[in-house]
Formats: sequence, C-alpha cells, structure tokens
Amino acid sequence: MKALIKKSFVKKIPVMLLLIAFSGLMLFLGFNSLSKAVKGSVAWEDVDFSKDVDGLYVTGTVYFIYDNYCEATKGSNIQSEEYIIDADDTYYMGLMAKNSSDIKNANRLMNACWTYLDMEYPSDEVIEAVYDNQYEISGTIKRIKGDHLKYYYDSIGYYQLSAEERAQFLPYYIEVGSVGELSNTGMYITLIVGGLLMLLGIGIGVYALRGGFLRNIKKYIANSSNPDLTSQRVESFLSKTDLKDGMFYDDTYIVGMDGSTVGFGETDKIAWVYPKTITHKRNFITVGHTYSVVVGFADGKAMNCIVKNEALQSRHVSMIEQKCPKAIAGYNDELNRLFHKNLSQFLSFRYNNPEYAANQDAFSDTEGNY
Repeated sequence: MKALIKKSFVKKIPVMLLLIAFSGLMLFLGFNSLSKAVKGSVAWEDVDFSKDVDGLYVTGTVYFIYDNYCEATKGSNIQSEEYIIDADDTYYMGLMAKNSSDIKNANRLMNACWTYLDMEYPSDEVIEAVYDNQYEISGTIKRIKGDHLKYYYDSIGYYQLSAEERAQFLPYYIEVGSVGELSNTGMYITLIVGGLLMLLGIGIGVYALRGGFLRNIKKYIANSSNPDLTSQRVESFLSKTDLKDGMFYDDTYIVGMDGSTVGFGETDKIAWVYPKTITHKRNFITVGHTYSVVVGFADGKAMNCIVKNEALQSRHVSMIEQKCPKAIAGYNDELNRLFHKNLSQFLSFRYNNPEYAANQDAFSDTEGNY
C-alpha cells in the first residue's frame, strides 16, 4: 500500500507546487505591505523628492490639484482618476485615486483650484474654498509607467519645456490608500487568501501521505468481517503491481487510478466495463485524448481508471470481459440510465441471470467515446 500512497502523492505534486508558489507570492506581497503599515508612514513634508522615492509609504495633505491627466473606466464606472499635484514647493507629481470617495475629494479640490487659477485676483471666498477642500491622504509613491507617463507628459506639454522645467515634474504618483503594492483592504485579503492556499497545498500533501486517496481500499478493509486478514490479502495483491498500465486485477481484486484517487473492488463483483475517451480541443482543434476504463460494480459504485493509450484501454476491457463473464462490456445510454436509475434491472441482464447469453447480442456492439 505504501507504493500506492507514494504514487498518489506524486500525482498531487504539481497541484501542491502551484498552490504553494501562488500562495507564497501572495504572502510576500501581503507581508511586504504589512511591514510598511507596521513601520508607519513617512510624513509627506519630510520626503526628499530630489532622491528616488519609489515605494515610499507616506501620509500628508493634498494642498493643490492642477489638472487630471488620465481616467480609467469600465463601462460607465470610473475605476481611477489621475491628477497633477504639488509634491513640495519645487516639484510636481501625480496622484491616483481609486476609491469613489477619494475621487470626489480630489475633484472638489481640483474644481476649487481651477476657480482660483482662472481669477487674476482671487477673492477671499475662492481662496477659502481651496483651503476648505484640502484633505489628508496616505498612500504609496510609485513610478508612472507606460501610457500613463505619456498622458502625464502630454498634459503638461513636457517636451516644450526647458530642461530645468522638466526636472520639476517628477515621474511619480501617489496611489491613495495603497500600502506597498496593495490597498489596505487588499493587504488583509491577500494575507488571508495566501495563508489559506498555503494550508490547502500543505494539507493536500499531508492527506496524500496519510493515504487519504486510498480511502476506498481502507473502507473496504474496515468493513470486512476480518479486517486483519483482509488487510493481509489486499497488501499481498497490491504488492504485485506498480500500476504502470493504469490498472491491475487478478481473480480476487481490481485496482486503478484516476489522477491521485485510487479505485478498488472485488473482481467477481464487476457488473459492467467499458472504454471512455475524452477528446481535448483547443480552438476547435484536437490536441489530445485521455483514455480510461470505467468499471461498474454490482453495488452500483463505479471506478474510472486512466490508462496511457487506446491500445491499453482496449486490452483491459477485453481482458476484464473474459475474466468476468457476468459483466456487460460496452456502453450505451440505456445501460448508463439503468445502472444509475434501475440497478436491479441492469443486473438482471447478466450479473444475476445464469442464462445471460440470450441478452448478450443486445450489448456486445456498443463502445463508449465521450
């Protein structure tokens, strides 16, 4: 049984590695953001914008918004807005707002600033409106890239500016509400989901190593009248094969694998056997097949055994048919309906019918291709 446990574990390795790798990435991002949050933010006024500030987590006040240069939408919904703001007394930079309330705050301040800029001599009321709409934010400074940088430069006429003027417009934006690569909410969700996926990946491995995918064999042994003797017999049977052909059987037992799950049963309880072929297509073009042998038992249970190729599939069906003369070989929809809906009638054709030969012709020419 150890060989089967090892084989079922090996079958799950790709899934485990995928889960652990993906969860590892999520946990890295989550803990990276969490570490920034725990360390606390840097006060905006203390940031030296003459240096590289990419990735810096800051808190401060948005005093003035000059314009917006990019808007991302999905349907009629605004996903984000990007604005030009003061970085300090010397430099300018971008600001990205994703939350609807942040976008409303930014637009209110921007409109107040536009009114201020349109007036040669702004009134006290206009100046007060600018002050009233200034607001506090926290977020991560990130580098503006791709089309966003193009929109940023186009909005300020970057290439018409002098070198000294260009240097004042920093290629950075503050993403409001983000902590590192994630939003505050996203950070906790990423940590929780990443942790759950990591536990799932490890759990699948532990389950496989403890023989969880051999539950059919364990249940059979536990339900037998003499579990110790049955266990010895099953172990003796299993020691004869490594399932290199996908399934193995003798006059007593049959065993097969569907992925990492091990199917098991008594050979003399086989009531139905048929080939099952799944065709895999990509863009309507056949790219491969999965061949298997389906074995149905007299108690209404069934096991699917994946085999390497069509030749093995045909050989196994033929050999099981010879070994189990009471079993129906082949598939059609009526047989499938009876096996699942009216098992007693299905078994009456051969399994419980000593004179089954009269029914043999009705089902000998059927074959399953799904």
